[in-house]
Order: sequence, then structure tokens, then C-alpha cells
Amino acid sequence: MRWTLLRCCANLGENMHLDNAVKVLFCLLFLSLLGCGEGLGNIPDAELRQRHYRCQMATGLSQAEIQVCKNIKRECELRAKNGNFAC
Repeated sequence: MRWTLLRCCANLGENMHLDNAVKVLFCLLFLSLLGCGEGLGNIPDAELRQRHYRCQMATGLSQAEIQVCKNIKRECELRAKNGNFAC
């Protein structure tokens, strides 16, 4: 599997070295994550409240689900700081 991944990164450009390919992939990943930062700020209070409740009641969450629940909790706390006690 490692060889396939290295070959894939090396094939991003004919003259591109592996270091440059990894930098390009990292930059693309970083930019895609920046786009996720505004997602919770735009959802309605009712939906945020519902998601927060589901997170509190959930058991056996995966790492990704735990992170989503942390983000939801953070958004609830941010709204509470601003006087909006949605959760």
C-alpha cells in the first residue's frame, strides 16, 4: 500500500518531487478544512438544539462523531456567550 501511495503522489506532475506532492496535498486538505469552519454558525437554533441533544444521548461514538459533537457544543457555548441560549 505504501508503494501505491508514493506512486500516486509522485504522479501528480512529471517533474514534481514527492516533497512537493505532499505539500500540495497538505495545502488542499488545509483549504478544505477551512471551508468547514463556518458550517455550524449558519444553522438554525432548533436544529442546533436537536443535534446537541442527540450528542448528549449518543453512546459508542466514533472519533469523527465525537469531534462533531465537540464542535456542536462549542457553537452552543458561543451562542450562549452572545445571549442566545439555544441549547
